[in-house]
Amino acid sequence: SCFPKDTRALIATASDADVRSMVVSAAVEANIKRKMDMVGKIVGAAGGDVKGKKIAVLGVTFKGQTDDMRESTSLVVLPALQDMGAEIVAYDPSNPHEAATLLPGVTMVQSPKDAASGADILVILTDWMIFKAYDFKAIAAVMASPVLVDLRNMLNAKEAQKSGFTHYVSLGREHHA
Repeated sequence: SCFPKDTRALIATASDADVRSMVVSAAVEANIKRKMDMVGKIVGAAGGDVKGKKIAVLGVTFKGQTDDMRESTSLVVLPALQDMGAEIVAYDPSNPHEAATLLPGVTMVQSPKDAASGADILVILTDWMIFKAYDFKAIAAVMASPVLVDLRNMLNAKEAQKSGFTHYVSLGREHHA
């Protein structure tokens, strides 16, 4: 969570010195655009509309192996999906109480299977290493529609297909399961 804070400080310092920090400003803008591109991938996987869809989310912290929520992608992506009419149910291995406070309207649950139960889409939003050990076949089996949007490339298309997902979307590689 330091990079966004540090880049904002650098932009402010440069501005105070009447120096334009175009490269740093472009990096900040690219980071914001990246989060909105993630929203677009999820909406696309839902067929162009998430209204009335139940979206299960694995991971809401800034990064895996931490409980830090500052600058978390989830703080942008999940409210955007809620604004479009999606119901969000999330699981994170860290303390879910802060997440519940920072993400009003998001239902925090105790397991990945609880999140996925009856879901239309499963989204991997944070790269927790423990996610690689999950039984994705059991997770896909409890979903209403086994669609996986893997925004951290934790699986690949073949693994997703073997687990029972009918559609797989990831970042920067082949999407189809």
